[in-house]
Amino acid sequence: MSRSGRRFLVVVLIILAVAGGALGFFILQPAQGQSVPRATSGPVPAPVAEAVQSLPADPADYVSAQSPVRGSIAAAFPPGTTTTIVQDTWSQTVDNQGLVQVAITRPDKTKEVYAAMMVLEDGKWKVLATLPVQK
Repeated sequence: MSRSGRRFLVVVLIILAVAGGALGFFILQPAQGQSVPRATSGPVPAPVAEAVQSLPADPADYVSAQSPVRGSIAAAFPPGTTTTIVQDTWSQTVDNQGLVQVAITRPDKTKEVYAAMMVLEDGKWKVLATLPVQK
């Protein structure tokens, strides 16, 4: 590619980057007078705590239909597994979603902590996804 061709390409890429950034800025801005929803934190709602505590007994009923691990979730909870909410970790992102930390105690008494994304599905809080929490 010639030197003038490279310059032209660089100029076009810069113009596209600036235009894309400006477009993204205006699209992502809330309409005038509207506020951006913010996550709220507080006590863990009783229905969320109930869903987490019921997970080992009936994982299929407390894992979202949208979850990629729904079909294999039962294997994660062998008999004797318990789950509890880590207090003061609830953060509700929107009306039907939130995050909470969950402590899972295995039958051999080993404990693991996960961040669980919860979704309200068909009137019931369910786990959509989890990530291990490193301490």
